[in-house]
Amino acid sequence: MQRLIKPLLLALFLPLSWTAKTFEFDPSKEYKEGEVIVRWREDTSKSTIAKFLSVHDLHIKRQFTLLTEKYKSPWMVLTSTNLSTKALIQLLKTNPAVITVEPNYLRKITEIQIRPPLEAFFSNQWALNNSGQVINGVTGTPGADIKFLGAWGLTCESTNTVIIGVIDTGVDRTHPDLTSNIWQNPLEIPFNGVDDDGNGYVDDIWGYDFATGSWDSSDSGDHGTHVTGIIAATADNGIGISGACYKTKILPLKASSDGIYLEDAAIIAAIEYAVSLRQRGFNVVALNASYSGSYSNEAEFVVIQLAGQAGIILCTAAGNEGENIDNIPVYPACYKLENIITVSATDQEDQFPTFANYGTNSVHLAAPGYSILSTIPLKYGLVNCRVVTTNNVFEGEHFEYAGVTPGVTGIIYHCRLGYPTDFPREVSNNIALIQRGEIYFSTKIANAMAAGAKAAIIYNNTSGSISGTLQYNSNWIPVIGITMEAGLLLSNMCPIPGVVVAWPDETSVYDYKTGSSMATPLVAAAVGLAALNFPDEPLDQRVKRILSAIDPLESLRERVATAGRLNLAKIVDTDYNGLPDWWEQFYFKCVGISPEVDPDQDGATNLAEWVAGTNPTNKHSRFQIGYMIEGATNLTLTWPTAPRRAYQILVNTNYPTSGFSQVGSNIVGSGNVNLSIHQNKPVVLYQVKIVPEFEP
Repeated sequence: MQRLIKPLLLALFLPLSWTAKTFEFDPSKEYKEGEVIVRWREDTSKSTIAKFLSVHDLHIKRQFTLLTEKYKSPWMVLTSTNLSTKALIQLLKTNPAVITVEPNYLRKITEIQIRPPLEAFFSNQWALNNSGQVINGVTGTPGADIKFLGAWGLTCESTNTVIIGVIDTGVDRTHPDLTSNIWQNPLEIPFNGVDDDGNGYVDDIWGYDFATGSWDSSDSGDHGTHVTGIIAATADNGIGISGACYKTKILPLKASSDGIYLEDAAIIAAIEYAVSLRQRGFNVVALNASYSGSYSNEAEFVVIQLAGQAGIILCTAAGNEGENIDNIPVYPACYKLENIITVSATDQEDQFPTFANYGTNSVHLAAPGYSILSTIPLKYGLVNCRVVTTNNVFEGEHFEYAGVTPGVTGIIYHCRLGYPTDFPREVSNNIALIQRGEIYFSTKIANAMAAGAKAAIIYNNTSGSISGTLQYNSNWIPVIGITMEAGLLLSNMCPIPGVVVAWPDETSVYDYKTGSSMATPLVAAAVGLAALNFPDEPLDQRVKRILSAIDPLESLRERVATAGRLNLAKIVDTDYNGLPDWWEQFYFKCVGISPEVDPDQDGATNLAEWVAGTNPTNKHSRFQIGYMIEGATNLTLTWPTAPRRAYQILVNTNYPTSGFSQVGSNIVGSGNVNLSIHQNKPVVLYQVKIVPEFEP
């Protein structure tokens, strides 16, 4: 790694060492028009600020309380309904009480989207286990992966809750592969409209939407849900995929209202929120920032620095412009802070993609970021749709962007073409049946929602089925389309009780994405894995552990500082000797112990003792099989068990002319098994084989 240590230490201990630059207005940069982020001088009173705002008709949209308290310098977002961003900056620069004023920049998620047909699940997660499988027409190189299976075979049992914040477009917490791994605020009573924990956010149960100021952190696009699945999709549950660190909890930090851009003010507030959780005892260890922008921001720099001082690592994307960001910087990737890890991408062949940004002074390491399979919101999956009445079932089609539901029950009212005057008053809290024609589908549904309908059915005006789009992502009600024939039949029965079902096929809510956005969460997962195995490790040592856990690649020389691609197994086993560091530290107070020696002289090497779960320093602690014969037919085998191990019973009834075969299925968590004795066999041999418990 070629980054200088001294500047990093200065950045850590001198929090106000940020060098403010004179803002040059650039209309090509993307920002929130009519908004600025302002930092006032320390001695500026609230009344002075209030008077200035009143005179110029300015309004406070958001205050950054953590930054303000830390540096005794008011920090806030100001808005104006009359002045442009450029005019706001010019006005505030004339006020001597203002230290800095900057636009509320928008940062873009860093993905490249490809949408091939979905095939397998774990077998298509080449980034975790590359066997040379063909993904989207590309044959991988065996071993060009992050060594996921090896890492989890070495991981210790942990009762610690490790939290990773995802600053992104939101997360679909209802996804069946994610729902059990979304962090829930234990101090907040759900939906009582009260800020129970006194942190300034009402009903922040599953994170928060900092873009719109709402409790609803659901995905405004699909990017945040995809990132979340890469980190923490539930493992070994029989569906979908596995997250790279599936024993972490995800804290949704939504900073985008449109699913594409994240505004600086929302990002800063999200990081403040994560830091405050950490300060209150919640184990937030990392923030994933799969976005970038070509402009720096003082408040963002300082709040990331505060996160580092609290013990939080920010993993961020290098970007996808194919540029050297040492020369053309992007942010937050290029902030020189010791708690930032900047990530670029590799492909299935361990090559460096042409889209990936690089820079040996700015990019730390790479991780797989090409054709990465992960979760997407339920609303984007294949949706099974039907209308059910007392005597009929009408199959339907889902409308793009429409809401989903396992079942909405109500009275179906015929609302003709869906103009505002077509909706009877009774349709409120019921179901609207609307004919296709004359106005846009989205207009029909907007009118239905304005009338209070909680679901809608659109029937065709020509023969055949119908499907369509509501044009843009929003909080739409469930909408399904049915044939003209079904619609006419249903309209003649209205009003009639019915149920609208629009529920995703759960096997379809996975998709491929490409970009440094997909590589970054693998490194965030690595931070989570390090925190599970080494919970007391300080931040600088944890960063060092991550940056040492690489496989050197020729394709990454002169591209990233470490010249390496992430190797997750080296997080747990830094010297790659087959013995996890935490195990060596527990028994020997150091790492680097030889796996082949037998220090307690009990006949079992260190490696054998690790696999068996026995004590390598106690000769009386070793793997032994006991047995008891009961009567003429029953045999009981006993042996010591260990966490994260499974056991196979093997039998050979025709030794030595035949081999061993397994009896029954794998055994987990028990060292006792009853077997039937094989009658009329002169020799019967039994073996107990230890195997890893976790097999996706």
